Amino acid sequence: MLVTTSTRVYPFPGLPCVDDPARLPAAFATQRTVFLGQQVEDGKLAGPDALDVDALRGLADIVLLEADGARGRPFKVHLPRDPELPAAATLALALVGASVLELPVSADSVHRLDRAPAAWELREGERPAPRQIARALLAPDGMLGKTGRVPVRMLVNQADAYPEHAAALADALTAAWAGPVLTGSAREGRFALHPTGAAPVALIVAAAGRGERFGGDKRQSALKGTPLLATLAGEALRTEGHSLSTYGLNSGPQGYLPLREALARQLQQETSMRCSADDILIVSGSLQALDLVNAAFLSPGDTVITEDCSYGGAYTRLRRMGVEIVGAPLDEEGIRIDTLQG
Repeated sequence: MLVTTSTRVYPFPGLPCVDDPARLPAAFATQRTVFLGQQVEDGKLAGPDALDVDALRGLADIVLLEADGARGRPFKVHLPRDPELPAAATLALALVGASVLELPVSADSVHRLDRAPAAWELREGERPAPRQIARALLAPDGMLGKTGRVPVRMLVNQADAYPEHAAALADALTAAWAGPVLTGSAREGRFALHPTGAAPVALIVAAAGRGERFGGDKRQSALKGTPLLATLAGEALRTEGHSLSTYGLNSGPQGYLPLREALARQLQQETSMRCSADDILIVSGSLQALDLVNAAFLSPGDTVITEDCSYGGAYTRLRRMGVEIVGAPLDEEGIRIDTLQG
């Protein structure tokens, strides 16, 4: 993983720092995580002078970019001149500190308080309500407005020190926004999807073999000395063991309910597709999906148009249905519809 910043950050203990992208391959030969940047006069680290995110994506499996800071405050007022997220980003983690609800509004709790829009109703000396902070975060001139079209996850930090405030702010965010909201502690490295309160079950597709940058067999990767797959399996059993031992995972025949709910939120956020968990069916693989679609739409003797060269499993299923398969040529935009005329 490559870590860098478009602003300035404090050094990460134990994380090696490389000041030249050309030296990254040698650094990744011995380290799995490397910071790209250089030390500056205030003791902080700055990113490369010319930050090309597109170029960085080819240098590591994951690029983590710290895009903006709040001068140590739990909340920040964003300005038009603040840096935008790179268009090449695939995920944005928007972070707010739960302590913003503990403290009266002041310059010590809100960075650039004097520039806060009047519509946010942040009055100095008064403790803000969760809905005020949520509204400010989600406003077009707030943190969400700086993310552009990049998919966003909201993280309410400091849940270890302010659990009630974290839960209240997360409630306000989920009431006003369809995207995923997490609570947790960056200090402890502990996060949970709100409002379930349980760590989400993780699914890992571990590719076989050795990766040049990964430095070993991906299936043997470890987290704090314990095999990663074993850690995730144990977490799944701890949080969902009561469901994993039942037919349908206590979620009915359409599949694991928390996963369907998460997919519905993601579809709405990233594609504006409005659907609910009831509209989503989780299948065990592509062949089961093909069987269900074929059974719903096809009868023996029907004609099915596919690409000239397609998935062998799809052909097998179609032949079993007794349909006629017609291959169509492709161009850069997909099937050439003009060849199907007549």
